[in-house]
Amino acid sequence: MKNSQRILRILISNVVVVSVLSFTSCGGKPQKLGSATVQFSENIRVKTRNQANGLWLSTTNYQNGGKLFRLDLKSDSKSKEILVTGNDVRLLTDGNDGIFMLTRQTKDSLSRLKGQDGQIEKRIELPEGSNPQYATRDSLGRVWVSSFESNTVDVFSADLSQRVGGIDLGTLKDPSDSSAELSQILWLSGGRMAVVAQRLARGRVWAPEPQSGLAIIDIRSLALEFTMPIDVPNPIAAKSEKDQVLVIGSGDLSQTKDLKAREARYSLVSAQANELRDLPGIVIDVSFGSFEDSTTALTWYPAENKSCIAVEDRQILCESTPAQCQGYTFSKVHRIGDVVFASYVACGNAELWAIPVDGSAIEKHAFEMRIESMTHGP
Repeated sequence: MKNSQRILRILISNVVVVSVLSFTSCGGKPQKLGSATVQFSENIRVKTRNQANGLWLSTTNYQNGGKLFRLDLKSDSKSKEILVTGNDVRLLTDGNDGIFMLTRQTKDSLSRLKGQDGQIEKRIELPEGSNPQYATRDSLGRVWVSSFESNTVDVFSADLSQRVGGIDLGTLKDPSDSSAELSQILWLSGGRMAVVAQRLARGRVWAPEPQSGLAIIDIRSLALEFTMPIDVPNPIAAKSEKDQVLVIGSGDLSQTKDLKAREARYSLVSAQANELRDLPGIVIDVSFGSFEDSTTALTWYPAENKSCIAVEDRQILCESTPAQCQGYTFSKVHRIGDVVFASYVACGNAELWAIPVDGSAIEKHAFEMRIESMTHGP
């Protein structure tokens, strides 16, 4: 099938606009991203309730660096290479006008990129080797940062000009070593923040403990209110739901223990699990979308050598890795509005797939390097 040159209609705030993005239809040979125009077909429609009009992607070759790209989801434009990055970068949204970029391995740092051009508004160096995992704001606008190699959550001023405090969560460290492996940070109602501890036993492989941990912190005083164990091994995603926290874990990716992927809802009032269920397959990545309520999960089934993408409990796509290859079919998933974007990595490929949440179409585009992180932003 030849490359499509059709139109994408995007509905934003009840206004229909036309976008020129660049994908090829299923079965066509994807073209490498660069200065070429990126164009979706009319099969893909992005509907969003906010002003996050860009899909931001970091790519890497895992050896000597990567690149940051922005794909415009609103106006007629070309895909744009923003800057050259390190080989291990994580992107996180920061409102409608910016994104956070965490750089690991090479001079660990936190940067805030502003606007569609990705101008570096502020960059701060973090302790070398700290391996930062997450950055988000509290209700006062301050920026909280968690790291794998530190049991302290750092809190910075809103403009990142100074460190204003820290919270020691060493009580969450696992029994096999001195690290809690702090990861996701959540803004809760009632002036509190939650921090997830993955609790990994470091050996030849980093195998998760059967229980991970959750800390609840008062925003104004930065005082630790309480911690609690959670029966979700290797938590990779969490979100707040009124007076509850939803935590999703991947189980044991190393396959050295019989730990299942699991999802749980924990009450912040009673510190008890209101719901706990095992999940099929191994959860690789989770996206809560751009201010959407539903959950999109990427699940791997090693015995069948395939991956599936599901919105809530409904699978919209399953794809097998070719028989001559091993490993994941997809590595990352991110939802914006009614479209799911997935990083296809089977057999060393580096492609971005776009799938409507109803699974009605698949469109693809190739990159020179593998997509390591995705988020939505300006």
